[in-house]
Amino acid sequence: MAFGKLGQAIKRDRQRVRAKNKRNKEKYGTADPDIYQRFTTNFMDSLKSKAAAQINDIKKKTQSLIKHVNKNKKTIFKAGKSVAKSIAIKKIKNL
Repeated sequence: MAFGKLGQAIKRDRQRVRAKNKRNKEKYGTADPDIYQRFTTNFMDSLKSKAAAQINDIKKKTQSLIKHVNKNKKTIFKAGKSVAKSIAIKKIKNL
C-alpha cells in the first residue's frame, strides 16, 4: 500500500519536473537556464512591456488631444491669431 502511494508521489514529482522544464524551455530556450539567461530574459521582457505601455499611453494622449483640437478648432485658431498678432506687434515695436 505504502509503495503504491510512494510510486504515485514519484510519478507526480516527475510530471512536475517535466512541466517545469517545458516552461523553462519555452521561456529561456533551455530546460536548465543559468542566472544570466534568467536575468536577461526577464529584464528584456519587462522593458518590452514598459515600452508597450508607454506607446499605448502616448497614443491615448494624442487621441484625446486630437479630439480636443477638433472640438475647439474655432477658439484655438482665434487664440492663435491673437497671439500671432501680439507677437508681431512686439517684434515691430522692437525694430
